[in-house]
Amino acid sequence: MAPRKGIFLDRFAIKGGSTMNSRGWLWAIAALLLLFAGLMGAFLKTGRNIGALLTAEESTVHAAQAKKRIVLIGQEQGNPYWESILQGAEREANSRGIQLRYMAPARINPEEQIRLLDYAISTAPHAILVQGLNRPEQGRLIEKAADQGIAVLAVDADEPGSRRLAYVGTDNLAAGRALGELIAKAIGATSGKSAGPAVQAGSAEPPAINQPTSNPSKPDATAEVGVLVANAFSYSQQLRLEGLKQALARYPGLRITEVRESGNSVLKAAQQGRELLRSGGNVRVLAGLSALDGPGLAISAEEETRKQVLVYAFDLLAETELALEQCRITATMVQEPEKMGREAVRLAAQYGKAEDRRELAFTPVRVRTSAEAREGRGCP
Repeated sequence: MAPRKGIFLDRFAIKGGSTMNSRGWLWAIAALLLLFAGLMGAFLKTGRNIGALLTAEESTVHAAQAKKRIVLIGQEQGNPYWESILQGAEREANSRGIQLRYMAPARINPEEQIRLLDYAISTAPHAILVQGLNRPEQGRLIEKAADQGIAVLAVDADEPGSRRLAYVGTDNLAAGRALGELIAKAIGATSGKSAGPAVQAGSAEPPAINQPTSNPSKPDATAEVGVLVANAFSYSQQLRLEGLKQALARYPGLRITEVRESGNSVLKAAQQGRELLRSGGNVRVLAGLSALDGPGLAISAEEETRKQVLVYAFDLLAETELALEQCRITATMVQEPEKMGREAVRLAAQYGKAEDRRELAFTPVRVRTSAEAREGRGCP
């Protein structure tokens, strides 16, 4: 009987061990299932996160693609006047979420400006802001841009006869006339002729300058006027010069004796002023039609000891304001380049595509005199 008992015990041991092994396998399988479920959950969560990131990145790409791009082509790098235009354009572009790119020649070079316009067109921006050059090559490129649906606006100087959508800037012809009237008033010249409106519509009449006004009946109410422009091919300065000529033509005692170029340099403007004053004749007035001409002419006028010289300028640089305070400049025609930049970007942003329309958006011009700079105190 003992062997049977051993056999029973052996069988019982085998049976009991088999039951325990089955339970172990069940627990192991359950653990694996839980681990697999956890891994699947983590995988799905990661997938959702990746999907969200891809969606966000795709949205960013689409937003960048939809962001309008505007190119501003200036006259010259580092030019204070064009830096003001750029500042205004940047402020308006930033407020509207527009990408703005600025390009300009290292030195004044109309041919380079035209090349930059051709390049800008190849980048297919929403709009291009250019300085009017009044040249056939630029007109053809504006036509090319318009055909491609690119809006082109002229800033500072117009491009008449082209397919530009708008001009934003000074009414340069009227500004030249206003300058001529200031000169005539200071000299005391009189005339019954009319040269048309001296300032653009809506502008205030130029204030009296802080210089003694001669009696119109006095025989010495005559003078020769020496004029400086930055360069002869600047269309805006051509218009100012034409306006000045129109105004002075009303006064028999006033005439422009010579027009010279300053090369947009204070030092060269000073040298040209000296030569104008020493060339003989009755040059009593110097007029600079670009921003850096005034400070240069103020230097040459200060060196003149034989006669009083009246100096007139354009724009209001720090050097110009100082010369006004020191009575070395009589008055300056103050443009608003920063406003030009803002208004140009605003108009460009509202055009969906190039259309055959014309618009003149004149920015204000005001006269600042030495009396104003000196807060009413007269010059010595």
